[in-house]
Amino acid sequence: MGHIDDALARAEHATATRPLPATTYGQIQHLLKQAQIADRRARRGTTLKPASRTELARRVGAQIGVSGRTVERYRDKKIKKCDR
Repeated sequence: MGHIDDALARAEHATATRPLPATTYGQIQHLLKQAQIADRRARRGTTLKPASRTELARRVGAQIGVSGRTVERYRDKKIKKCDR
């Protein structure tokens, strides 16, 4: 879980008002939400469409070192625990 922990540590600096989630599902949800917020900020003032759930999963997967499909499985609760 080293990659997830590193990504969560970076996200913690941006959101220091609440403690980070303890479960893998909660951690993935948190990272996806942060990616969605960053995407909205980047696209503000443009006519570009917002990123899809799949695209956000790919970005989070690249951030933590797993595939986007694995992030989707965590999000859908098909995988309960992280092997890393």
